[in-house]
Amino acid sequence: KAIYRDPFKENLLNISAVVGPDFAFHHKFYVGLSFTAANTIGKNEMDRGNIEVYPHYKLNYKILDLEAGIKINHSYSPDKKSTDFYVKTLATVELVQKNLWVYAKLDGGNEFRTYHELIALNPYLAPDIDIKNTNVPLSAQFGLKGQYKDRFAAHIYALYTNYKDNYFFYNTPIGFNSLMRVDYVDQNRFTAGAELSFKSEDIQSGINIKYHNYTQPNTQMPAYNK
Repeated sequence: KAIYRDPFKENLLNISAVVGPDFAFHHKFYVGLSFTAANTIGKNEMDRGNIEVYPHYKLNYKILDLEAGIKINHSYSPDKKSTDFYVKTLATVELVQKNLWVYAKLDGGNEFRTYHELIALNPYLAPDIDIKNTNVPLSAQFGLKGQYKDRFAAHIYALYTNYKDNYFFYNTPIGFNSLMRVDYVDQNRFTAGAELSFKSEDIQSGINIKYHNYTQPNTQMPAYNK
């Protein structure tokens, strides 16, 4: 049984757009724009926000697909403001025409958190939790994709992600009741995955397997989590 069940009133604004010219058949340049804002718990004004500008270049030539750019991110809240830069690159090479591709991806960004996002994961959260964004300085992925006659498809990959202020939930007993709260920790995650699918006129099936390994650069965890 939880003491707090009713969420507070949270307003959320999310706007995004992509603009830019195609200045040649194989070459494209775009600028992605996004703005997200929400109110802090107990306040009415939208005093938390995240602004991202993403100028990037795209190339599609023969066996190569390339996207490369820089994310410029500014986030603000009543107690913190920061401006960060993230590299985003995706390169795909076609090894066998229309059948096999290899790719490498670098990415990063600021993941804007809201109370309703967290309470959707854990409906027993207290309404006075501290909400922080999760910073992802680096996400690196390498993989292979293949298909055969539009019936069989396969995808294998390895992914490394570095998190700053990744959230986790913990329980605080209060008498016979309890409160669920959220805390934050720096974290590294390695993922190995495989996806297989089969499609025919009568049958469609697939399997998705993932293995995750988590490590923490800071081993000083809160006492309640030891």
